[in-house]
Amino acid sequence: MNAVRCFVGKKQKDRDKFLPQITSAIRATVSRSTNCTPNMMMLGREVTTPPDLMFGSDLRGASSDQVSYPIRLTANMRLAHHTARTHLKAMQRGNKRNYDLKLLERPYSAGDKVYVLDQTVAKGKSAKLRSPWKGPGIIIEVLAPYAFRVRLRNAVMVTHHDKLKPCQDRELPKWIAEFERNPSTADDGEADDDDQLYCLCQRPWEE
Repeated sequence: MNAVRCFVGKKQKDRDKFLPQITSAIRATVSRSTNCTPNMMMLGREVTTPPDLMFGSDLRGASSDQVSYPIRLTANMRLAHHTARTHLKAMQRGNKRNYDLKLLERPYSAGDKVYVLDQTVAKGKSAKLRSPWKGPGIIIEVLAPYAFRVRLRNAVMVTHHDKLKPCQDRELPKWIAEFERNPSTADDGEADDDDQLYCLCQRPWEE
């Protein structure tokens, strides 16, 4: 889309005029993730481009030998996909390392009160105007160092560590106190609990 924007006029009526040239350029560009062009990944060779026709290139005579061409094609495909897998693994390790550097680690245990990040948007409501957090809730089970089972007022869910935020409210809903007294028989709390507003607009990694 960034490439298409460069060729779109003010009225945006000619957005499809240069699509063949744009897609051809993208297919002939080396990908940072795979270190290969899409042409090499798909065809096992580079295609002839206008500069090759103007200034000459060895690609035009690459398939003159019809007997050896399938052998070279198979070898090129294997090499291209092997190179792509190697670079993709390196990219994944780098992305994981960068993500782990920004990960905010907090120790949680059963009984902790937390807020849960809610990325769902109800139809007809603006995502910018609603709170990104729902709760408070209580952690009822630690499944793994980064996975927890959380009970909200009307639901129980399993969520990841980076989608939780400690609840530091002085006043908590009544259903949490009843659940702590007797988890097996605690009800969902009184209806007037819904009138209280719990709003946190800051994500955990923005602290």
